[in-house]
Amino acid sequence: MEGNNAPATPPSPPEGEIVRLTVELAEMKERWLRARADYENLLRRTAREKEEIRRTAASTLLETLVPTYETLQAAAAADDGQRRVFEQFRDALEGHGFAAIEDEGLSFDPQRHEAVERVESPLPEGTVLETVARGYALNGVVLRPARVKVAGSPTH
Repeated sequence: MEGNNAPATPPSPPEGEIVRLTVELAEMKERWLRARADYENLLRRTAREKEEIRRTAASTLLETLVPTYETLQAAAAADDGQRRVFEQFRDALEGHGFAAIEDEGLSFDPQRHEAVERVESPLPEGTVLETVARGYALNGVVLRPARVKVAGSPTH
């Protein structure tokens, strides 16, 4: 058989070695899949936390801007130039999710309103009749509740 130039086949590993390597490969694959899932979860959690920090920072900033907003709004009623400045400021804030709470005619919601007075009315009890001081929200989260008069018996 010296004339046969066929490559020599390596000897087969023992059956136990094949089983051990197969198990080891499966364990490594499982660890890799777990590490990949952990990494993807970390990316999602980090993105959520980053968004929450952004919302909190914006909320804090806008809470401090509410008095300035109201002063500009009052000044805008008296002067056309100031009205334009106020509208530009309002539009900029609204572009970031800032909104006035305007709920007259709707049901009182203790999460959005602070009742300052109950007034007899033909409307159903608990209906917001008048806004005494406007409230504000940022992306649906109340920064300051609206102070309102509510329909109902004044003795309640």
